[in-house]
Formats: sequence, C-alpha cells, structure tokens
Amino acid sequence: MKLFISNYASGGAFERVGVKRRVRISRGKDRLGRFDVSILELAPSRSLLEGFRSGRLSLRDYDSRFWEEVEPNWASATKRIREGDCLLCFCAGGSHCHRYLVADRLRSEGHDVTEI
Repeated sequence: MKLFISNYASGGAFERVGVKRRVRISRGKDRLGRFDVSILELAPSRSLLEGFRSGRLSLRDYDSRFWEEVEPNWASATKRIREGDCLLCFCAGGSHCHRYLVADRLRSEGHDVTEI
C-alpha cells in the first residue's frame, strides 16, 4: 500500500503527491482542522511525549515506551489506514518523532511509505 508521512506544515504538497486522506496520529490540538480522520492509537501519550521533550527520557527509552503503548492496538489501528493516506503529526521533519517509528514498522510490513 502506498502511504505518506508528514507534518501539518506540508499541507500544500498533499494534493500534488496524491494524498487521499490526512490522518492525524498526534494528540495535540489542530484548531485549523487540517486532518480528515484521527487514529490516536498511533500517537504517544502526552506524558510520554513530555518526558522525551523534557530530556527525562532517552531516545531508546522513548522508543521502547512508545511501542509498549502502541503495540496492543497496532493491528486494529493499522487496519483503518487506507491507500494514499498521509499520517500527520506536529514534529518538524528530521526530528526524532513517532511518525518515523510508525513508518519504519509499516515498511517492514510491506508498505511503501514516503515522507512529504
């Protein structure tokens, strides 16, 4: 399945590359309504994200805890992803972000995932 990942700031490119749905995988408030559907089971908890951003958690600890949170719902959450979806969060491109963890896992399951 062809999928995309991006942050909300890249919205102008979505139509150009063939994004069919904008899927929020973040818990932050997007007051501009820049998403079509939410799959919050693929988002880190606020406390996990806060621990990472504050420096209390290392990259390794963040990744490990992220999967502890997400794994129980992975199968049901990913069944809701469709061809052409773009998984969105607020993190800047290139930063250590859960959308890259999700993308890597989806790739390992045979999906074609491209960053916008």
